[in-house]
Amino acid sequence: MKKPSRRRGKELERFVAGALGGRRLGLLGMEDVSAGGLSIECKERERPIKTLDTWMEQAVGNAGDKIPAVVLHINGRRHESDYLILRFGDVATNCKSREEKK
Repeated sequence: MKKPSRRRGKELERFVAGALGGRRLGLLGMEDVSAGGLSIECKERERPIKTLDTWMEQAVGNAGDKIPAVVLHINGRRHESDYLILRFGDVATNCKSREEKK
């Protein structure tokens, strides 16, 4: 049986906060998670966005030892509004390695 969406959302927020060493704030009507200089809104979908998966696969294939990223620009908008898309695992690993160096 599937978990109700509100419960799944809370579990995602807890996971993200724990993995990034942040705090879950969603219950206060604020950002879902605050971690370092990040203000994070946690969203989940049943199915992945196929085009986004394809773009990320291309970025991963080209990244070598760098962190793969996708920039999504919406035609007609200013570039300051573009989206920078990273894989969570890459960011979490980078955050943990930085914490360990302190």
